[in-house]
Amino acid sequence: MNRVYLGLGSNIEPLKHCVQAIAAIKAVSSEVRCSAAYQSDAVGFDGPRFVNLVVEMETELSLEQVATFCRELEFTLGRPALAEKNQNRTIDIDILLFNDLISNNPSIPRTDIHQFAFVLLPMYELAPNLVIPGTVTSISQLWEQRQHQLLVQQPITPIQLDC
Repeated sequence: MNRVYLGLGSNIEPLKHCVQAIAAIKAVSSEVRCSAAYQSDAVGFDGPRFVNLVVEMETELSLEQVATFCRELEFTLGRPALAEKNQNRTIDIDILLFNDLISNNPSIPRTDIHQFAFVLLPMYELAPNLVIPGTVTSISQLWEQRQHQLLVQQPITPIQLDC
């Protein structure tokens, strides 16, 4: 069984698209846990506020299968095939961690986990003692080191989202 952490984000009908993504993830998982959902301003461009959360799943799918599943789910939920970075989106699904794997294609663990409050706080909620593969640093250590700076730079607001 593989333990996978996915970052979900949406700023086009975000509650609808996040709930639909979670339902699809549950269909390919034996166990799913969700962090709280957070609303934040778009980063890198002007757009509607995003809703973000992290989903922890256990699945028999391989990394390649999870990557394909996530990409196909993004398309199913209306993300254009040629979507660019820093634009509005129905759903964005990033593989943050896949077991203890370190990979370059896709980039696992995601190198930007520590850069965004809307990723690091949800990871802290789900797996505070998890050590990021390739480091000796736990999620809780990262959160303790970065929380003040991140929350000043990127204020986030918890919102209700049923998982």
